Amino acid sequence: MNGLEGTCLTLEDCYHTEGQASRVCGHSIFLYCCVYVHTCGHISKQRVSYFRSPDFPSKSSGSLACDFDLIILPNTGAVRIDYYNVNLARRLGGVCDLDQLFILNSVDGPTSALCGPLSGYSTTVAVKPGQIQPLKLAILIQNGGTYYWDIKIKQLPSAQLRYFKAPPNCGEVRNDIYSTSSSNYLNSFNDAHWLQDIRHWKSQIPQHTWWSYPEPIFNTFYYKTTKRHLLQGIVGGRRIVSGTDAYLGEFPWTVAIGLDNMFFCGGALISEKFVVTAAHCLMTRDTPIGSLIVHLGDHDLTNDNETEHQLRTVSRVLFHSHFHPFLLANDVALLQLNTPVEFTDTIQPICLPEPENSYTGEKGTVVGWGITSFPMGEPSPVLQKLEVETLTNFECSRLIEEPVTVGMMCASPTHKQGTCFGDSGGPLTIQDKTGHHILVGVVSFGVTGCAVRPAFPDLYTRISEYMKWIDVNAL
Repeated sequence: MNGLEGTCLTLEDCYHTEGQASRVCGHSIFLYCCVYVHTCGHISKQRVSYFRSPDFPSKSSGSLACDFDLIILPNTGAVRIDYYNVNLARRLGGVCDLDQLFILNSVDGPTSALCGPLSGYSTTVAVKPGQIQPLKLAILIQNGGTYYWDIKIKQLPSAQLRYFKAPPNCGEVRNDIYSTSSSNYLNSFNDAHWLQDIRHWKSQIPQHTWWSYPEPIFNTFYYKTTKRHLLQGIVGGRRIVSGTDAYLGEFPWTVAIGLDNMFFCGGALISEKFVVTAAHCLMTRDTPIGSLIVHLGDHDLTNDNETEHQLRTVSRVLFHSHFHPFLLANDVALLQLNTPVEFTDTIQPICLPEPENSYTGEKGTVVGWGITSFPMGEPSPVLQKLEVETLTNFECSRLIEEPVTVGMMCASPTHKQGTCFGDSGGPLTIQDKTGHHILVGVVSFGVTGCAVRPAFPDLYTRISEYMKWIDVNAL
């Protein structure tokens, strides 16, 4: 029981509440850390509980329907669920078909099904303090093989939830490094440790195979609209969907995310230890946390002699509990880096938006390393930038002929340009009157695929709608 979180109680009180006494609490010889471990059919009303498969730590086998109920305490505003050690059946075609894990009775209703290698993933659900219905974790096992899970469930008191504080230097850019060549800029650093790390990482990438995309080709919910627009826009020559090369250090908050030593999605650095990205980058296929590497300060993903890099692994993936892979609703996630980042000229955090600001009708910039032509193009090794203009959701819905929810925002370029595969998770930013850059959107999807029609809007996750979610998760 060492290392598990519990409550300081006397031995008598611990056994009376069906807990398991562990180590002595602090310097007291009378109080012990009381840990509450549960399995199928159990009920808990403790601040911290652990929900485990019947035979954990051994693997179980056979079909199983299992649930666990958590009684919500009067002062609880949210519940954090950490999937410490979870391995269920993998997704089939991006869908959890065999094994399914649901969270029920949260404020936002039931979640979509989860499965696969979830170790290291976390999510937080909103609850009403003291609500009558218990929060329920329900698991259906039907894979015919083995499985196991160890899940920590912690009730978060409303009074302890605090606001996320962006670093004071957020959204700043060192314009004076634009004129500095990549090689000269690199030579100004004497630290060989990071250079050795980045060369080792890139040496693992097979030549001409440095990218791989886990995201769906189209949002299937909009399939009919997608097909119609594709037919209308298919006539014409090569469709250039990227903009122009970004300057070195022009967007120092932009990160590249690698999976199994290959680039697949973008993200935006918001603090020393958190990166915002799109949930669909991680949740539409099996993405083991140990296979993720975050690139910071990169510009050309195939060149290790250009600028200062930092590499980080990921200690935790915090995804939105109500991300929907079919609708691409709540398409947002946080990556918690294994160690804090050191800010440099080419690595800086981005500012977060004001919750009440819609940022519509403004010029912004979207950046990424995604595909530069559709449908047969390859991604750009050099970071690309594209100027776009944000639209109201009403105007966007009229253009794409589909509903646009409050958690989404739209932005369109002036020509046949736009985001494409590989740009997902990347930042859409706006520069405010003070000169600071603000993260207003995260690349989510395009109804027509990639820039099939001129000046057609792409859809982004509207970050201002998820500030409370970031507050709760970026603790």
